Amino acid sequence: MTHPMLIDIHCHSRRILYPNTAPEDFAGALRRNRVSVAVLNVVPDGPLLAFTPGGISVSAPTDDRQIGRYVAKVFEIIESMVAAGEVQRITSSAELAALSETGTPGIVVGIEGADHLGGDLSRIDRDYDRHKLRQMGLVHYLKSALADNQTEEESHNGISAFGKKVVQRCNALGIIVDLAHLSERAMRAVIACSAAPVICSHSSIRDPGDDNVRLMPAEIAREIAATGGLIGVWPNATIFPTPECYAAGLYRLAQDIGVDHVAIGTDRAGLQTSLFPDYTGAENLPEHLQRSGFSDPDTRKILGENYIRVFAEIEKIAAQKEYKSA
Repeated sequence: MTHPMLIDIHCHSRRILYPNTAPEDFAGALRRNRVSVAVLNVVPDGPLLAFTPGGISVSAPTDDRQIGRYVAKVFEIIESMVAAGEVQRITSSAELAALSETGTPGIVVGIEGADHLGGDLSRIDRDYDRHKLRQMGLVHYLKSALADNQTEEESHNGISAFGKKVVQRCNALGIIVDLAHLSERAMRAVIACSAAPVICSHSSIRDPGDDNVRLMPAEIAREIAATGGLIGVWPNATIFPTPECYAAGLYRLAQDIGVDHVAIGTDRAGLQTSLFPDYTGAENLPEHLQRSGFSDPDTRKILGENYIRVFAEIEKIAAQKEYKSA
């Protein structure tokens, strides 16, 4: 088998997640470990987060413009990476499919938590046009005006009226809607109001009796699959102790929801217990998947083709809608 295209449907660069730190060789990490494309996420509540022994704590913004200033700074960093030729910015499924594995690595621009919108629906259009945003997670850790997240008390009965408008605007533009960090009620609410397939970019399936809110029950994974969407499985060493265990977990999920709905979402630089720190070892994923029981065609689907298909389906639905300013 020739080495297949590997698309990571959710990742971070330390330079993006922590923009006041020294630059890292993000493109080099992609290239060395044969990751062709990564969905690189802006994290609007990033400056409010702190890692603690019990998890993650969230502070309040210092003022009502802090998040906007931070997001603008991060977008500038992404622009500089593209301008310097470190990465190619991918804006369509056709560009994804045409990307050469041996060329410059590609990024799809994503946002993890839409806190920067501030109630302004037209900001989505600006991010789509100006910054080439193509994937949006509605919430992260900060309590959101859009929807309920997994780690805060619910206040929207799943999703707010503005959150529904955001989902619908993403559908109209062709932006992939990401359910990561949403509460279970919110996930189901987004699935119900979305006209396009949805994804959950980085999670895993919760075993019966497990109370880890960051994981999802199998029935929600099946509901996501029923939209035509994807589950990006986390290579979390606390769930999958070895790459072989990770591949076996992917195989079990594919047996349950269908191989067309499984993908890789590493949460690189965000997941502190990753099997593939800095992507090291990710180049061996094709072999691990085949040894777990996947065929060559199914391995290619999980590593990249499924994401390209979903991207194309969402573009097709968007093309059927009238594009106009929100």
